Amino acid sequence: MSNGPRELKPSELHRVAETLARVAPDGAVNAPTVRMELDFPGERFAPGGTPLGDWLATVKAANAGMSSTAGFRADAVARVVERVADRLPGNPELSRLFFDLGSAGAQAAPAAGERGIFLSYASANRHQVDALYDALAAAAPGLALFLDHRSIGPGQRWLDVIRDAAGSASVLACWVTPDFLQRTFCAYEIGVADSRGAAIVPIWVDGLDPNSAASYLSSRQGRMSAAPHDFADLAAWLVAGV
Repeated sequence: MSNGPRELKPSELHRVAETLARVAPDGAVNAPTVRMELDFPGERFAPGGTPLGDWLATVKAANAGMSSTAGFRADAVARVVERVADRLPGNPELSRLFFDLGSAGAQAAPAAGERGIFLSYASANRHQVDALYDALAAAAPGLALFLDHRSIGPGQRWLDVIRDAAGSASVLACWVTPDFLQRTFCAYEIGVADSRGAAIVPIWVDGLDPNSAASYLSSRQGRMSAAPHDFADLAAWLVAGV
C-alpha cells in the first residue's frame, strides 16, 4: 500500500515557485489559470501581487491539499508544474524540476529491491513499448513488470500506483524518444526510482542523441535501438541486468 507523497518543505516550495515565475511569468500560462484548472477555491487567493508571490501561494495551497483534483503534498505540486509544462513542452528547467520533485516527494522507504522492471515511456510510443512488454514477459515469465495501462486496476489512484511501482522495481527502463523528452512527467517517475536506488536504464530510440537529454538520464549506461526493433534481444538484455 502506498505511504503517500511527502509534504514539501518551505524551501522546496519556494524553489518550485521561483522556477515557475521564471519560466512562465505571464501570457497563456499563469498561476490563476492553473488554479482554475485544478479546482482551487478561488476565494482563498487575493488578486494582484508579483508572479513569484502568486506561484508561491499556489504551490503552498497545492501542498496543503486545497485542490479538489490534484491530490496533496508533492503529488499536487507536481500537478501544478505539469499544467505549466503542458504549455511549455520540453522546457529543461521544468524537466529538472519534475525529476527533483519525484526524488523529494517519495516518503522515506527501503531502497528498491524487488526484481522487476518498470517501463517509462511517452503515450505516442505505446505500441512499441507494448511489444517490449510482451517480449519481457516471454523472456522471463514471473518477472514483475509494470506498464501503466496494463498494471493499474479500476478504481486505483494511478499516481499512488506509479509511485509505488517506480519506487520498488529494481530497474526503470526508459523508452527514450523525442516524445519522451517532451513528456516531463517521465522525469517524475525517474526521480522516484532514482531516490529509491533503482537502476535507470535508457533505451535511445532511432538514433536519438543522448546529449539531447538532461544529465540525470544522459549520464546512465543504456543502449541504442533502431527500427525494426529486435524486442526479443532488448528484453534479454534488460532481464540480464535485473
